[in-house]
Amino acid sequence: LWSSSMSQESQKKESGAFVNVLKSLTAGTVAGVAQVITGYPLDTVKIRLQTQDPKNPKFNGALDCIKQTPRNEGPRGFFKGMSTPIAGVGGPNAALFGAS
Repeated sequence: LWSSSMSQESQKKESGAFVNVLKSLTAGTVAGVAQVITGYPLDTVKIRLQTQDPKNPKFNGALDCIKQTPRNEGPRGFFKGMSTPIAGVGGPNAALFGAS
């Protein structure tokens, strides 16, 4: 009787630990995706300014780029190519949260 109750307690602890790790991994993934979603539009503006032709610039600064992008491409213009960083950020952040 004593060993079966210890076994049940042990199983509860193991399943609780698994749930905690699963929560941490999920939180890390969600945090990573949120990080990309919030930072990507500013990255897009920065990259467009850095890669424009210096002799014939398309934008007159960051605010001009922020104004022109939705006008010419719609709001989605800020998020072009975002799927790759989202796919890549989930794993490392999940591991980071899972390790702590």
